[in-house]
Amino acid sequence: MGRAMADVQRMCGSFDAPETLPKFENTVRLTGRLPVATARGYAREVAAYTHGLGRWAVLPAGYDACHNAEEVITAVGYDADADVENPADSVFCAHGAGYLVKWDEVPARAHVSGGLERRLNGGSAAEETDAEDSADTRRRRAAAYRGTLEQDKELLAIFERTYGKIRRRGETGDAKKAARAALHTAPAAASVPAKPVSTGPDYLLVDGYNVIFAWDELRRLADGNLDAARRRLMDILCNYAGYKRCVPILVFDAYKVRGGTREVEQYHNLYVVYTREAETADMYIERATHELAKEHRTRVVSSDGAEQIIVMGHGALRVSARAFEEEVKAVEKEIREFLEE
Repeated sequence: MGRAMADVQRMCGSFDAPETLPKFENTVRLTGRLPVATARGYAREVAAYTHGLGRWAVLPAGYDACHNAEEVITAVGYDADADVENPADSVFCAHGAGYLVKWDEVPARAHVSGGLERRLNGGSAAEETDAEDSADTRRRRAAAYRGTLEQDKELLAIFERTYGKIRRRGETGDAKKAARAALHTAPAAASVPAKPVSTGPDYLLVDGYNVIFAWDELRRLADGNLDAARRRLMDILCNYAGYKRCVPILVFDAYKVRGGTREVEQYHNLYVVYTREAETADMYIERATHELAKEHRTRVVSSDGAEQIIVMGHGALRVSARAFEEEVKAVEKEIREFLEE
């Protein structure tokens, strides 16, 4: 047995404590793991030093970390960067476009852990699943926040390319010119009063079908019954608006309905608008935002990029469908905690 244990260690393997078989008092079993490359031909050695009394049995146990990786790579002479037929790099996606990530940078930039490190360290499957779920939730929230900031920058850049650079009040292009102008400018006789802050309610405009097909829950529901998905969204907005004390306006497209006229119905505290023929939800929201944003704080929920640019130009705040879903879940959690108290 001592010879076998020494040989397993020499072959870069590992083993458990030897155990005596209950039915055979003089028979001891040694169970372990070792690389196939180092164990070739060892069956003949076992037969030789046990004089035919020892048995050698092996079963495949999957893959493990290579014990001499550097030697193997050097002997093969493989260069991952030069292998264009079988590239080792990965393709990641962000904002609808793919980009390459070098093979050695993937673990640091991956959103989801593969779990290999935990399995090698002896972690259980349940612990691995719980840890991945918690990490995934944190990553999704962080990615949603970062994505919103990046989208804001992209939308601002598009807006400035379309309508020109946004200048703050009193901002000039040349600091020296501004300083000279300040020296030769008399003080104003009277300051212009600031625009009074609206004390009325906030308005929330929601592009109905854009949200339905952006949320997983509503999209699955719409696959079987679109009307049920609409009703579910209406109930969600009623609860949200009641808690946030805002005026919600839910807009659905009806522009393909021939002869259709605009219909507005009130569902509890929610106003539901069905657009008329040849009028999209985007068109209605743009016009409504232009009027409401003059006197009220207005938010628009839509992931339509062109619509977001227009409503930002009208002075409204834009919220993507995904970000609004996270906001609704947070509100529903607060409502549940309040009711449980």
